[in-house]
Amino acid sequence: MEHLVQLTGCVLAAWVVLGCAVAAQELEFEGFPFTIPYGGLAEGTAPEALARLEAPAGAEGFVEVRGDRFVLADSGRPIRFWATNLCFGACFPPHDVAERMARRMASLGINCVRFHHMDASGYPRGIWENQGWGDFEHTGLHPEALDRLDYLIARLKDQGIYVNINLHVSRSYGERDGFPAVGEGERVPNYGKGVDNFYPRCIEEQERYARMLLRHVNAYTGKAYAEEPALAMVEISNEDGLLFEWRGGGLDRLPAPYIEELQRQWNAWLSRKYDSTEALRTAWAEGEVAGDEADLLAAPGVGPALQTIGEAEASVEESRTADGRAIRTVTVHKASPTSWHVQHTWAPLAVQEGTAYVLRLRMRANREADVSVNCMMNHEPWSRLGLSSGATVTPQWQDYEFYFTATGDDAPDADGSGGARITLSGLSREDLEVQFSNPTLQLASLHGLLPDEGLGKVAWLHKRELAARTPAVGRHLIRFLRDTEVAYWQGMRDYLREELGVRMPVTGTAVGFTTSHIAAETGDFVDSHAYWQHPVFPGRPWDASNWFVRNDVMVNTPDRSTLVGLAARRVFGLPYTVTEYNHPSPHHYEAEGFPLIALYGAFQAWDGIFTFTYASGDHWETDHVSNYFSIASNPVKLAVQPACSAMLLKGAIQPPPRVAAGRSSLEQRLQHVLSGGGWSLGAYPDEVGRLAWQEALVGMALDAKEPAVPEGPGSELHWDVPDDGRGLVRYVGSGCAGMIGFAEGKTIEVGGISITPGATSLDGFSVIMLNAVDGQALGEPGRYLITAVSRWANRNMGWNEARNSVGRQWGEGPTQCEGVPLMVVTRGNVYPMNPDGSRRALAMHGDGEAGAHYALGPEQRTLWYELVIEG
Repeated sequence: MEHLVQLTGCVLAAWVVLGCAVAAQELEFEGFPFTIPYGGLAEGTAPEALARLEAPAGAEGFVEVRGDRFVLADSGRPIRFWATNLCFGACFPPHDVAERMARRMASLGINCVRFHHMDASGYPRGIWENQGWGDFEHTGLHPEALDRLDYLIARLKDQGIYVNINLHVSRSYGERDGFPAVGEGERVPNYGKGVDNFYPRCIEEQERYARMLLRHVNAYTGKAYAEEPALAMVEISNEDGLLFEWRGGGLDRLPAPYIEELQRQWNAWLSRKYDSTEALRTAWAEGEVAGDEADLLAAPGVGPALQTIGEAEASVEESRTADGRAIRTVTVHKASPTSWHVQHTWAPLAVQEGTAYVLRLRMRANREADVSVNCMMNHEPWSRLGLSSGATVTPQWQDYEFYFTATGDDAPDADGSGGARITLSGLSREDLEVQFSNPTLQLASLHGLLPDEGLGKVAWLHKRELAARTPAVGRHLIRFLRDTEVAYWQGMRDYLREELGVRMPVTGTAVGFTTSHIAAETGDFVDSHAYWQHPVFPGRPWDASNWFVRNDVMVNTPDRSTLVGLAARRVFGLPYTVTEYNHPSPHHYEAEGFPLIALYGAFQAWDGIFTFTYASGDHWETDHVSNYFSIASNPVKLAVQPACSAMLLKGAIQPPPRVAAGRSSLEQRLQHVLSGGGWSLGAYPDEVGRLAWQEALVGMALDAKEPAVPEGPGSELHWDVPDDGRGLVRYVGSGCAGMIGFAEGKTIEVGGISITPGATSLDGFSVIMLNAVDGQALGEPGRYLITAVSRWANRNMGWNEARNSVGRQWGEGPTQCEGVPLMVVTRGNVYPMNPDGSRRALAMHGDGEAGAHYALGPEQRTLWYELVIEG
């Protein structure tokens, strides 16, 4: 096997001069535009040849599941997907744009497109005939939207690009469609998520939409979508789940009609399980305890305190009412981007694992605000101890009650330090004023069946009420929710199969919003989503003026990377996809994102990775980056597409010959959810380490059978974080090699080719990818693509002082790229390339014993080089 080594001698010495010259530049680099043509790469060029797809899509039959892989039904050939998304109005481009977009995607190696958020609104932002967003009449589908969708899908199919259709994504269920009104103090989760798992009318509407769309005949292919072999997969409802919404308190403020339906189904479920009230009472009586009126917040040594962190500034004042009750008022003078940087605490406390408590207090604020209430450690590592709840505070005084069961023992030391604490957090918001009074913390009474309850007349239990009931009640409620959710996913899948004739694989939703086990039980494949440093909105959600991104570098923290969670959610025995992934802009180090997930996704033998998103709205062809997610005008993210596609689709990275499987029983998983543990009990019980995915296939095993172990030695991947914290991933695979991270002065040497990157404006951070274009072994005669990227910037971006947000001032195009200095030593010729993939003149070079020395860099104004080694 070829190995990664350090370059030494005269070549490294040559870098001293060039590296110093680059390092002397300002952080705002001298950039150049690199706009990949919207009609695609020039045919036959190195990146186009590397990325070339087999066309048309569906020529070898439908995509189907055999074992743990997607295969093409007629040929039995396995297929994977390096894919992307289109969102909202981007799903409906004019015909000429559709043609260019399909050619461009195919030339970059994108072989599937997920159609997302089509159901959000009326045309042109969505697919509905009537105009509106949210609460409007969802009658039929707009004919122009269907025509544009049909044409785009037909052109994608011609280019070898498959389709993934999402059904329910962002359609709302409002009064104008005859759904229950939402009154004051009531709330339905966004887009009816969770509610659509159990409310019959919501399910009927989902079925109606699925019929209208999937039985629609594409005018340009002559096939209904349910019968279209280029439709690779169908997703029932995006980021949805009854258990997820209940667990987050999303069902606690539903309008009465929804609660009444939940209560009806809850009682029907109990009546199928028990034949009498007495039997139910006996089952639920286990664990009943009496509480205690003593106020733990009034115990000696326990006191209130205001805590501010970082740049946040706040004050607290205490006053008293006429009857002597204390009122504490917290006023925020300067907010921090991190919401918990202002919090009010009561400490130190003693709590006991398994003991039930109730916290009561009155609160109001100068404006409506969502805050969080927690019981947590009063010392490192500041872990939660059973209470982690949200509360909406309004200008009116309201009584709040929070029941919880402590998940650990904690008590103050003899000197009064440590122990547990109650926190009122999430207060770091400009000019927010919150008042609270009468706080008490007591041992709670736990009840089973209440005196006025009986079989058939058990009240529905909100999340906030469950901690006041016995563990048996909680176990029953969680099992009811799980059974109801499973029935929903199975029912929708059966409807698609039996009523609409859908032949392609179907999944319910992304794991993280359901569990891996539910997904595996109800779908044909398992899916998940992940984002590294998703934009944070400290004020209103999705406020385009008030947001920031944390410029943490994922390559520096493998144990906190997105790959940890994604690997844990995979289920052995079924295909696994990640249909949303990004390191959102304008993260300084976002270039690492797609190469890392392509590399480790291939190493883990995942079956599909979808970048989020190619375009949103009507921004199909713009000259600069203007939002967090779209990549259509992001040269850094587009330039790596051919190399990433080759890793996943062409077997360039091989999986390791080891497996690390996690197992858990249904009872363990239900208890895990009930106790407030991490949402989805993944593949990291004690026997599977958090970094196991670096050396073994990781996932959940659903039965006693051991997952199949891949054959062969696997590709060579090394993720190193030295003492200085500057991480670097190096890899060598079949016809590919590269480095991702702080690569300055490091060398990758394979088959007589050595590449050493130099200094960049990001402290030497860059992504270097070498790919054999013609299928040859590394070092053998043929063409090679060298991709070298670091960062991008628009002109006149409105950076804040912390350089983690531009608000609405994304700047002007064309987007500029930073060139990466490279020293390439090879016995071949190196040609800088134009954005369409065509060669420019042979680069200047010097000769040495090891071959020609090419000192390349920003002056070449390119992100791609073609290396040609003659036979």
